[in-house]
Amino acid sequence: MTDKSGKIPNLLFIDMSRYLHEGPARSAIQLLRHIDRIRIKPMPVFCLNAAERSATERMVAATVHTIPMRRLTYRLGGFEIVRFLLQARVSVNELCRFIKHEGVDIVHINTINNIYAALAARRCGVPYLLFVREMLPSRMINDLYVRWICRRAAAVVAVSDSVRQRLLKAGVEDKKITVIYNGVELPPDGIADKADELRREFNIPENVPVIGMVGTIGPLKGQMVAVQAVAALVKSFPDLRLIVVGDPFQEPGFKGYLDSVRRFVEEHGIEKNVIILGVREDVPVLMAMFDVLVQPSVGYDSMPRTVIEAMAAGKPVVGSSIGGIPEMITHGKTGFIVEPGSHEALARAVATILSSVEIKKKMGAAAVADVMDRFNSEKQAGKLLDLYERVLAGI
Repeated sequence: MTDKSGKIPNLLFIDMSRYLHEGPARSAIQLLRHIDRIRIKPMPVFCLNAAERSATERMVAATVHTIPMRRLTYRLGGFEIVRFLLQARVSVNELCRFIKHEGVDIVHINTINNIYAALAARRCGVPYLLFVREMLPSRMINDLYVRWICRRAAAVVAVSDSVRQRLLKAGVEDKKITVIYNGVELPPDGIADKADELRREFNIPENVPVIGMVGTIGPLKGQMVAVQAVAALVKSFPDLRLIVVGDPFQEPGFKGYLDSVRRFVEEHGIEKNVIILGVREDVPVLMAMFDVLVQPSVGYDSMPRTVIEAMAAGKPVVGSSIGGIPEMITHGKTGFIVEPGSHEALARAVATILSSVEIKKKMGAAAVADVMDRFNSEKQAGKLLDLYERVLAGI
């Protein structure tokens, strides 16, 4: 799309993830890689260190700018509020300078928490599109904020129909919301050989089944449910491995969760069955090594990327009937949906997959086909581009 002078519109694409391994950052990179630059020119802004910024530039083939933006939280008090407001003013002013200097035509805000980008876009008179990837807990002040930032947006994108329903409940107009799923690419050729190397590194024999769990470690994601399921599964699969990937959730009150998971593992004598790795840069290789991925979330989960990444790798997924997870997994076809918090149901579903090579292969093939149909990065980027153009046209 060009204007009357033939100029390609400038898109300020803002993501405020702290690290590249976070889901919103990975989703942002997928979108930026597939945006048609004949139709729009992306100008990415991230909150990353120099090394990760350089890595992002290589992945998206564009200059990446950094502007510090502190994550919004409602747990601030006293002096923290004053410091937050001062930092917010700096961030908004810097974003405004960028918008004016670069001649930005539209702003893509990649998380509902980014109040700075919304304020800057409004101050500069530039329309913004709000991509809602997660929902704040349902409280009066949160709902007021959600209505405020969505009402001023030219368009609101919900990452799942579950998020759309939450937005409607918070008071956002239905006509303003469009559902666009996250996109994902199929893994590169040769990744299976690297997965075999990892098995040898972890001393896991070829015939030993491997369950994977990838994501921030915290009570909402359900790592405790996963290790409880393993304690039941080892009766039938004594050599089974559960590989847990991710760093602990940093919010106050959650710091002891990983310790409690480790304690359970020790108390039930399943130390050899559970491998906790922390953050990894080789998640696609790990996915290739898994026989099945579990997503046993017990708190609201909008649309965890790890589910579609595992599906793209041809892996069945067992996930909770919570948030957007049931939209991602076709029960009985690409995996299983189970009751949140039930390690017994999780263990039964995993055992069904591990007990049958035919079921595992059939579900894995169906998962890849579903990814290409519903979660293809190029298709999702195309839908987003169409929405950008409608916003720019004032439709």
